[in-house]
Amino acid sequence: LIRHPAVAQAVVDAVGETPARRRLAAFVVPCDPAQPPLLADLRTHLAALLPAYMVPGLYALIDAVPLSANGKLDRRRLPEVRNDDAPRPVERPHSDLEAVIAEVVASHLAVPVVGRQEAFFEVGATSLSLIAIHRDLQQRLQRELPLLVLFEHPTVQGVAAFLQGAQDDSQDHANHRAERRRDARAARRSVRRPVEENV
Repeated sequence: LIRHPAVAQAVVDAVGETPARRRLAAFVVPCDPAQPPLLADLRTHLAALLPAYMVPGLYALIDAVPLSANGKLDRRRLPEVRNDDAPRPVERPHSDLEAVIAEVVASHLAVPVVGRQEAFFEVGATSLSLIAIHRDLQQRLQRELPLLVLFEHPTVQGVAAFLQGAQDDSQDHANHRAERRRDARAARRSVRRPVEENV
């Protein structure tokens, strides 16, 4: 965060009532309080430097980092950060597969809907909630899904694209095996025919 030219100081803390609901929150001291950085710019800046699960989902501008008497961060004096309840544009699922993924994710994050391109961590996901989402997705879809996919492609569209690609690869592999079997049968017939003719 402090690499951003408009940020003088910053701290990141995990906030939330329970471990399962904890989210990363960034507390930012702007270089110029009259022209604070846009939160969208901070997200973009961090997304270019960090994996998605390390990018804070909540942000607050503060005048100074609160310190204790011995110079350490005083977490109790950090302001409370709430989820942004403002309406946000949501792109609907483009397929039945995306619809199932969006439904499972939304139910775990206690939000009405999750857009197909919204990063799970920006909507409230944590590492713990992704593990639960992963388990439920495998049960609902009756398919294997590596947990790492949710961290590397943390959107409805990303997970669906991975699953669709895996299904296409599986179908291509099955087609290739069937083609090899046909070729082997044809080769056996062509070997047998000259032998029969010689007899």
